[in-house]
This record gives sequence, structure tokens and C-alpha cells, in this order.
Amino acid sequence: MANEIKTSKNYAQALIELAKDNASLKDTFFNEMKEINLAFNKVTNTKKTFESPAISKEEKKSIITKLFKGKINEMLFNFLNVLIENDRFFLLEEIQNQYLILLNKSKGIVKAEVFSAHELDSSATEALKKKLESLFGNVEIESKIESGLIGGLKLKINDLVYDGSIKSRLEGLKRRLG
Repeated sequence: MANEIKTSKNYAQALIELAKDNASLKDTFFNEMKEINLAFNKVTNTKKTFESPAISKEEKKSIITKLFKGKINEMLFNFLNVLIENDRFFLLEEIQNQYLILLNKSKGIVKAEVFSAHELDSSATEALKKKLESLFGNVEIESKIESGLIGGLKLKINDLVYDGSIKSRLEGLKRRLG
């Protein structure tokens, strides 16, 4: 899994570099990649088709051509063919995830996922956002409920996780006492 993430980061970086300093093109790549992944997730067995060694690369490219030629950016279309050629098409969703991280970084945006036992009210979310912005700059917060938490917060910023949950503190205490 770690190797797949590293490979996906490399492909995402290559796609970002393809767009150079064109912010609009970077956004187009992301939006189109997102739509492709959504379409593939909706249609049963589509992913299996592209993962199957029984289906030739030429057949896979033909499917991509029928579905997307002239409907998406030509550079992204060529990128999809490179993924097929290198047997990496199965990474498209993770490439999208890594691309979003790079895209946000190029825009100076840090994405923070906040996990809590209960939904945070708007004043708590705003206070957290201000604190994070004082540390990281422009921050987008995505709140998620994690039922396993007793209280406190867990915060994920890019690849870093800060765990200030009560559950984490109790587990730490248990390790020290045990």
C-alpha cells in the first residue's frame, strides 16, 4: 500500500508539472479526473475490467478512447493511456487524492480533517480554523464523526495525524501502566 501511494504521488506530481503554472488547467485536470473516478465507481465491474490481465492494453485504450476522446482535456486523455500502458490505471483514484494535495499546496491551501465523537458547533469549528490558520496559513476544514472516540479531537493535516482524543490518552496511560 505504501508503495502504491508513493507511485500515485509520482504520477500526480507529473500531472501537476504538465499543467505548469496554469491554475485553470490544474483545476480542469482535477475536476475531470474526479468525474472519471465517479463514473467508474458507479458502473459495476468497470474497475475490474481495467485491472484484468485478460483484457489487453489495446482493448483498454479502445474503451478509454470511446468514453473520453474529445470529452476531456487531451493531455489528461494521454495521461490515462500512459497509466494503462504502465499497468497503473488501478491507481487513478489514489492519484486523484494525491493530486488534490498537490493542487491545494500550489494554491497555498492546507486541508485539515477533524475527527470528533460528536459534530462540532460552528463556533468551535471557527476557533479551530483560526488556530490552524495561525500555524499553517489558508486552511480548509472537513469535519468527520468518529464513533469510536470518547471525546477530544483527532486532526489529520496532509500525512500528519495529531491525536488529542481521550481514547488516545487512555491508551497511552494503559501502555505506561501496563
